Amino acid sequence: MNNFIFPKLISFDGHARPDGQIRFMSSTDEFDFDVKRVFWISDVPEGSLRGVHAHKKEVQLLIAMSGVLIVELEGKMGDRSRFVLDSPSKGLIIPAMYWSSVEFGEQAILLGMGNMGFDEEDYIRDRDEFDQA
Repeated sequence: MNNFIFPKLISFDGHARPDGQIRFMSSTDEFDFDVKRVFWISDVPEGSLRGVHAHKKEVQLLIAMSGVLIVELEGKMGDRSRFVLDSPSKGLIIPAMYWSSVEFGEQAILLGMGNMGFDEEDYIRDRDEFDQA
């Protein structure tokens, strides 16, 4: 069951060879949700922010496929976290009800996966609404 309470960095297994690297993931204790949605964000100007919202129920996994992403999170209890995603060998699990923003580095590409299909009703896009939830 999806019992993600706190944000968590995870590493992906893989193999490195002279002709490239392969990374993979399977259901584990660290990553135990069914992926219902996959999205990617690219061509974001360096220093720009994306995200800047929270999800009521959705859990997400974010991976920097290229470049650097700086992810700022704030939980309902006021706990704040900052994560630097700079390699496709690691990902960040973001539980529901964390306010998030993602700063994009030069030529960064974000790959995201969620445990729900897209549902606009799941988004909290207003910070005051999040603070009062």
